Amino acid sequence: MQHLIKMSGRRLDGEIREAVRGQTTVGHDGRQSLEEAQRAIQELFVRIRDIKAKANKSEQTVKEITRDIKQLDHAKRHLTTSITTLNHLHMLVGGVETLTNLIKRRQYGETHQLLQAVVNVVDHFKKYHAIPQIRQLADTVHKMQDELGAQIISDFRDIYERQGSRSIPCEQLADACAVVQVLDPRVRDTLVQWYVELQLAEYVVLFHESEEVAWLDKIDRRYAWLKRLLIQFLDEGAKIFPPAWGVDEQICERFCQLTREELSKLMKERAAQLEVKLLLFAIQKTTSFEKVLAQRFANSMLHVEQEEVGQVDTW
Repeated sequence: MQHLIKMSGRRLDGEIREAVRGQTTVGHDGRQSLEEAQRAIQELFVRIRDIKAKANKSEQTVKEITRDIKQLDHAKRHLTTSITTLNHLHMLVGGVETLTNLIKRRQYGETHQLLQAVVNVVDHFKKYHAIPQIRQLADTVHKMQDELGAQIISDFRDIYERQGSRSIPCEQLADACAVVQVLDPRVRDTLVQWYVELQLAEYVVLFHESEEVAWLDKIDRRYAWLKRLLIQFLDEGAKIFPPAWGVDEQICERFCQLTREELSKLMKERAAQLEVKLLLFAIQKTTSFEKVLAQRFANSMLHVEQEEVGQVDTW
């Protein structure tokens, strides 16, 4: 019996020792697994840190590339502007020299387009007028425009005084008018005013208050004279002056002013000779004349603020 108890005790001791050894092995394995997990976490952290560092470096590289591209683009724009400015400067210098020669030879057909280009270049250089050389070139162009305007007006006067009743060089004068359109508007106004007065000079003499045809009973002759003048203008003046200038309309407007002034003066001086029949005749002819003018200038651009006149057939 004792022997059995001892045997059981030994067996239990053995089982206990085995269990203790097993627990020791498990604990060792757990610590080893924990250490491996910690090492893996550290390696993962290092990799994440490396990836983040590479991402930051890539972002910095992209920023540097973008900055370089912007600098290159900015430099390109400045280079393009510089090249354009130099080309304009070359055009201005060469244009002024060429214009001087063309103006001396009165080659207005070639002068027109070149002058317009030179004026455009001068406007482009307005922001550079602080530079003495640029300002000097601009002043030269402006002086050239003033002299050119005076020269063209002088040419018109000389041609009409010299040609008289002979044919007028319409093409040459038309080229001159094209040049005038690039000049100060006052040049155009002066030229047109001179031409209008020239065309009506004969009318002032023919229908002077001392002449028999100046009285109301022959008022229709005044209007017939203007009609002939306008027909003559179509053959000559219309080939010279741009339609937008409305020279024929300005002739009619001045004619009406002169006629009103002269008739008013005459009727005051000869009030005793005024009769109803005579006045009715004058009114009838004048009304018909006004209708003719209304039809001719129904689409006038000179007085756009005036009331539009009904459209009818023109002469």
